[in-house]
Amino acid sequence: MGSSCGKNKNATPSGGGGGTKRNRSAIKQDIMMKVKYREIGGQYTGRGIKKTPCYEIFLTDKEELEAKRLEFWSTRVDGASQIWSCIKSVIEEPDVDTGEEILRAAEIILPHGSLVMSFDQIGYRYDVPIYCLNEPSSYLGHEDENRVSENSLHDSEEWSLKLRVPQLQKDYDFTVENTTLVSELKGIFLETARLENVTIETTRILFGGRVLKNNHSLIHAKLTDGMTAQAWFSKVDVETNKKESRPE
Repeated sequence: MGSSCGKNKNATPSGGGGGTKRNRSAIKQDIMMKVKYREIGGQYTGRGIKKTPCYEIFLTDKEELEAKRLEFWSTRVDGASQIWSCIKSVIEEPDVDTGEEILRAAEIILPHGSLVMSFDQIGYRYDVPIYCLNEPSSYLGHEDENRVSENSLHDSEEWSLKLRVPQLQKDYDFTVENTTLVSELKGIFLETARLENVTIETTRILFGGRVLKNNHSLIHAKLTDGMTAQAWFSKVDVETNKKESRPE
C-alpha cells in the first residue's frame, strides 16, 4: 500500500520567505467501523486507481489499523462476495496495470478512476475507505479526538514560528496554522531540512522545558505566535546531516 505523501514546501531556513500553510479537512468518520480520519488538503498518496488524499488517522498505531482493515474485509456482507474479493485482490496487487486488468475482467467500473468507489455490472455500489487503500501520514491516537473538538472553539490563525536545531546549528522559520498538530510540524520540518534516516518518531520538539506530544495542537502545546521551539533528533549521523542540510 502507498505510504508517502506528495510534498509541499511549508518552511524555509531562517532568512528566507514564509511558506504556504498545510490545509486539514474536517474529521471524517466511518460509522460502521468506528474509525475517524482527517484528509490533508492538496497532498496525495498512491498511484492510479489507488490514489487518495493523504490522511491522518485517529488510531494508535499500524497494528490497530491492520485490525480495522481485517474487520472491514471480514464484514462485507452486502453486494457480491466475489466482487469484494476481486477489489481486495486489486488493492493488494502491487502492479497498477495488472490491477486494472483484473477489474476489466470482472466488469467492475470505477466512475471516478479510484477504488474508493466502484460498481459491478448490475449497478451495485462498493465503497472502500481510504485507510484500506493507503497508509496514513501519521497516527493521532484517540486522545486527540477530544482535542480537535476543543480546537473548534478557537479561531484558526496563521502563526510565525521558529524551530532552532542545535545539532545543525541552524534555525528554520515556519508559517503554520495555530491548530497544526505537533506531528505535522515535525513533518514540515523534515521535508524542509531533508535529513537522512530521521523520522517523525525519532524527532523531538521541545518548548518550555518539555517534549511536545505528537497529537497536541500548537494551541494546546502552549505555543504562541512568534515563539521559538527546539528540534532534536536521535539515532542519526549528525555530521552527515549537517552536510546534507547546507545549501548547494
